[in-house]
Amino acid sequence: MYTDIAWLAIAAAGFIGCIATGIALNAKTGRPASVVWGKWQKHVWSMIFAAPLPFILGVGIPTGAAVIIAFLWLMLAPSFATKAYFGPKDAPWEFLMTLHFVFAGVALATYAAVRHFAG
Repeated sequence: MYTDIAWLAIAAAGFIGCIATGIALNAKTGRPASVVWGKWQKHVWSMIFAAPLPFILGVGIPTGAAVIIAFLWLMLAPSFATKAYFGPKDAPWEFLMTLHFVFAGVALATYAAVRHFAG
């Protein structure tokens, strides 16, 4: 389940998802995208949030359900982590969910593409 290709896909999903989140932040607020993607720590945490994808997508449940669960994980986990730990804790849920909706879509698509084309 956690092959070299899976780890590559996790890293790519987290990295590119983090960049997409920065672009979404810029589009929504006008703040520089580098506020998100310019910090290596945010890339590391994005990869950590992407790390369960091989398990979620390979556990043996129907593909459609697995994709929905993976998407929800990638949207909700960073939102709760932002509220509980990372901040800004006063950011509205709607705002966080919007940013992490973008993260989830891009990270999941990147993960799938890398798994498909690399192995």
